[in-house]
Amino acid sequence: MILEIKKDKDPVLRKKCQKVKGLDSVRELITNMKETLIANEGVGLAASQVGELKKIIIVYFPGEKEPFALINPKIISKSFKKNWLQEGCLSFPGAVLNIKRSQKIRVKALSEKGEKIILSFKGLPARIVQHEVDHIQGRVFFERLSFFQRKKWNY
Repeated sequence: MILEIKKDKDPVLRKKCQKVKGLDSVRELITNMKETLIANEGVGLAASQVGELKKIIIVYFPGEKEPFALINPKIISKSFKKNWLQEGCLSFPGAVLNIKRSQKIRVKALSEKGEKIILSFKGLPARIVQHEVDHIQGRVFFERLSFFQRKKWNY
């Protein structure tokens, strides 16, 4: 089932998500989030973007066959080397912002099977995961802009 993506000033986008304790309770949500991501031609989606305050992100990297979920993801290390790149967001249609992020990260999470995993990402996949982890922490990408850049966007 395709879910409604929360937009712009919806307060749910600024709320911190809660840790997922049992996977059975979120399997349907994960399936629906994947369908929603594909239907909207996105590369990442956080549960808060569909109104669920759960620490779940779905990522769909270019070249991958299908999206996958990271449950309770936590970035455990970031490279000191950062770069600027343009980002968009399904919750902010039309906004493309130049955002500075780490080029490499390591993430601890649960897989969809409930296995504890540690994954390394670099380049665009690292950026996608960082963007989605921001969402589950109640942070939107406008908050990564300077005061003057936010003013330009009336944010």
